[in-house]
Amino acid sequence: MTPAAQTIFTGERRDGTTFAVDQWQLASAVTLLALRAGRGVLSLTASGWALAREDVERGYRWQLSMQRPSQNTLTLHLHDTRQTTPHRVQLIDITGSPDGGLRAHHRTLTAAKPGLSGDTETDTHLAIMLTMLRENGGTLSAHPDELAATAELIQSGHHWRVVELPFSGKAKTFQLEEPEEPPG
Repeated sequence: MTPAAQTIFTGERRDGTTFAVDQWQLASAVTLLALRAGRGVLSLTASGWALAREDVERGYRWQLSMQRPSQNTLTLHLHDTRQTTPHRVQLIDITGSPDGGLRAHHRTLTAAKPGLSGDTETDTHLAIMLTMLRENGGTLSAHPDELAATAELIQSGHHWRVVELPFSGKAKTFQLEEPEEPPG
């Protein structure tokens, strides 16, 4: 069962109306900001990416807290109690052999991977954000207006996507695909 999205922060539009940003939209906004800051390219360590991706796929939950140390900075802090192994089930089949002895056959199965958000693309954004947080000592900072504007842009239906490139040595690289004009 996919957990419901929870509001992380609210922002105010220029017209004075407010909007809410949930954890899925926050991950997408952080990912889009990072890709734009890197001129459309984001590289993460391959091992960090693999670990975060596995965590998100199997529904591992972590927590974020948000602080505003100054008017121009919004900081996300990761509270991560990483479990070291995925959920696994070990099955042992014991059967009798023709000579009267017993034979055991072991199988280990990894538990189903439901993901956190229920959406593959959003789960990719969550894994990217989790990797960046872990690789940056558990903290990411952004200008509040940029983060809010990016989250609002995503909510408005802005078309963009993350293209996952093949592994390159010890790096996992992502590229931003953002059409000039929305389709339609």
